[in-house]
Amino acid sequence: MKVLDEHTVAMPDRTGNKIADSFRNIAENDRVGMLFFVPGMRETLRVNGRAYVTDDPGVLARMRTEAKEPDLAIVVEVEQVFFHCGRALIRSRLWDPASQALAGELPSAGEIVSDQLGVDVDPAQFEAMLEAGYRKLY
Repeated sequence: MKVLDEHTVAMPDRTGNKIADSFRNIAENDRVGMLFFVPGMRETLRVNGRAYVTDDPGVLARMRTEAKEPDLAIVVEVEQVFFHCGRALIRSRLWDPASQALAGELPSAGEIVSDQLGVDVDPAQFEAMLEAGYRKLY
């Protein structure tokens, strides 16, 4: 996210799954709500407003990272900003390292994809593909 001015923020469209769901959603309804998490911090920041997609070179240049400039950005004209108390995160134990061990008890991403899509996917091969894709992004 980049703060463009006192009432406007922008989120770059980085390389991802190329589905563009957010763009379709914004075209149908420009109302957005964003929730920001900071690892270890219990309180979250909520930002509500109206969004639009832009390819403005001045906006995109401000979001350059590692010599990569996004093709598009979502600009949000902020109408509301407020903190949420941390009760939900405390109850969920989201930042508690002991609760993160539960992830090992869940099926892997490859197992979930195979089950949910009903296709014959080798979970290990799918996870290797995910890891290779993640390395390209970072």
